[in-house]
Amino acid sequence: MAAAALAAELSGSGGSPRVESAGVRAVVGHPATEEAKKTAASRELDISAHRGRQVDAALASSFELFLVMEEAHLGWMRRNIKHSRGRTFLLGHWRGSEVPDPIGRPLADYEAAFQLISQCAKDWVSQLG
Repeated sequence: MAAAALAAELSGSGGSPRVESAGVRAVVGHPATEEAKKTAASRELDISAHRGRQVDAALASSFELFLVMEEAHLGWMRRNIKHSRGRTFLLGHWRGSEVPDPIGRPLADYEAAFQLISQCAKDWVSQLG
């Protein structure tokens, strides 16, 4: 959901950088959850083609900025993808907050997470100008 929200914000501001999704504990090859798809679709975002993939050093070498949802993800990136240091931040960095991962939770938690994701994506677009 975060990659789709950020890509939508960037395209709305006239930008078109490459935005992709990868996880630190990804279920590789699995689609987005039904709750994530419903939440995104209610905002006219289609994430039906999403498939989970694990971030690794090779993938990370082709990106300049990494946004993660939780402090645990930030720590994992710093420990495991050494060259991501200084380029990895919380999605909620400008708000001083994490975005709780809604996986395994009810649809309402996905809705709340998406609301925060959307606000954080706007913050990043504003800051990246």
